[in-house]
Amino acid sequence: MNAARTLAQAASAAILRCRDLAAISETNIRLELERDEVRHRLKNAYAAAIGLARLSLPTAHSAAFAGRLSTLAKVHDFLDQGCQGSCTVLLKDVLTAVLSPYQADDLSRVMVDGPDVELSASTAAAVGLFANELATNALKHGSLSVPTGVVVVQWSICEGELSLWWREIGGPTVIVPQAPSEGSKLLRAIIEGQLRGKMAQRLTPTGLYLSTIVPLD
Repeated sequence: MNAARTLAQAASAAILRCRDLAAISETNIRLELERDEVRHRLKNAYAAAIGLARLSLPTAHSAAFAGRLSTLAKVHDFLDQGCQGSCTVLLKDVLTAVLSPYQADDLSRVMVDGPDVELSASTAAAVGLFANELATNALKHGSLSVPTGVVVVQWSICEGELSLWWREIGGPTVIVPQAPSEGSKLLRAIIEGQLRGKMAQRLTPTGLYLSTIVPLD
């Protein structure tokens, strides 16, 4: 009798377990479908914004704005792929993904080096836009505008703060601008406004040197 009761209880528990697994599976399928829908709408929103920028803004401004939106779209796509099952991503992976278009086939034009640092998705998106803005400027005016120029990106972490350095080497003669450019304003807005950090930059004979300190909380 006890054996029959035990067998019945085990069968009942197994049935309940199967029902729970089926419910979890259905929920995962629904969430994945909803995620696909959000992903599709986000890509369409980026594409529409880029198209409107090109139609509405002067050519020079629209190209820069569309480039920044394209970068954000790529960073979000990278985060979408890299953060499956995790809400964080490595800083080195973000920088490598964003800066890979600026590499040369036969020469490492952009070198990244530092310890493993995990970033939240929002921080990673801001860092990606920040790095792309610097790389775009280096390609137009800095070390990446000449065949032998390079960029070195290094970082460290201490007491919950991320210190990051961007150093250009081998670029053309530096011309000090009369006033902060739109790119410089954007960089400062990202670091000081969005990431609540600090930023300092100076022009050296070899190119731009920029340092940042960002809290990781």
